[in-house]
Amino acid sequence: MNEITTTQSNALVQHDANPIAPLLAAITQSGITPDNADALGKVLAMYERMEAQRAAKDFAAAFAAVQAEMPSVQATRAVPGNGGEIRYTFAPFDEIMRTVQPILARHGFSVSFDSRIEEGRMVALCTLTHASGHSRTNQFAVRGGKGPPGTNDAQADGSNRSYARRYALCDALNISIDHDTDARNEGDYITFEQARDLQYRVLALGPEDKYLKLADAPNFDSIRERKYGVVLAALEAQERIAKAKSVRTFASAGEWRAAMLETLATRGAEKPEQVFDQILMTRGYSSYLAFPADKMGAFADYLDSGKLDKAFKS
Repeated sequence: MNEITTTQSNALVQHDANPIAPLLAAITQSGITPDNADALGKVLAMYERMEAQRAAKDFAAAFAAVQAEMPSVQATRAVPGNGGEIRYTFAPFDEIMRTVQPILARHGFSVSFDSRIEEGRMVALCTLTHASGHSRTNQFAVRGGKGPPGTNDAQADGSNRSYARRYALCDALNISIDHDTDARNEGDYITFEQARDLQYRVLALGPEDKYLKLADAPNFDSIRERKYGVVLAALEAQERIAKAKSVRTFASAGEWRAAMLETLATRGAEKPEQVFDQILMTRGYSSYLAFPADKMGAFADYLDSGKLDKAFKS
């Protein structure tokens, strides 16, 4: 005889009914007495063992189906060094979850996480549970670290926790992280708006060569979608470093403009106002009033460094 069970994903799993069930039902229906209580306990224990075995079998079958569908995940997030250079790329936890969640749900799986601190290490536990009731837990431990440049202790703890959860999940599901840079695997080109945003932000910080090299592209319009996150993360890291290093603040856009004109004159610009307007135009700003206030300090430092001298000196 067979029975049909509906899983969490509304899929149907067919299995043999527990042969102990009729015997258990017969004992309970006849009434529990001191004479049959011991037998009932033994039958119940046998029933539970068989149910556990069946759940484990269902888990194994569903997990095999998950593995057959599991794709590799592309590493798109960049980790900067102390100088803003890119140390390596990785696949972030949220991106991995977006990839695997539909596959898990389709086969009746749910995933949960827990964590603990053990001998100075962050230990993440990833538990994979099937609709049948069977579950399996994988764990991954990481040493405490100070985190990416510019992060505080709380952010470093969060980074370590995310790192441990990511690897515990990858171990549990046997996920492969793809670092392939073949353009055929990197999707379409980014949008015009994304390309201009990257270009203007890079120009406000420094040479664009390292960002284009990171994107493996000759220009910003040729950056592929899968490389966009890598370049953006590198840019944001450099912006944080520039902001942390910058000690100059300006009360208004007018004050900032006056300081920039003074710097340009000091550095040898013959017509500071025209040079300043031209520099803004190349960065996509028709007026100094449109320039982001939170980037004025970094831009002032960049101008002071002399890296823009070639824009107005022959």
